[in-house]
Amino acid sequence: MLGRIPILELSPQVDEGLWAATAFSGEVIPFRATAFREGHDKIGVDLILLDPAGQQTEHHMRPLTPGTDRWEVEVQLEQTGLWRYRV
Repeated sequence: MLGRIPILELSPQVDEGLWAATAFSGEVIPFRATAFREGHDKIGVDLILLDPAGQQTEHHMRPLTPGTDRWEVEVQLEQTGLWRYRV
């Protein structure tokens, strides 16, 4: 069953989140998700990043292709370590 605002098809992820995605320090990473809600109300989608020190930053995602419910934001990660994210 889907919730009121389903968030699906998150990337980057490996094996549905079983393994950590990897990147080089300074690389620009595209974060993507499919998010929608029933009805005609508009929604906004944000990426919340937690850096290796636990500091949180918020990034507004933009529609990838209008009408497809796909959202994207590109973020350059400067610090090496374990990053976590949520949408």
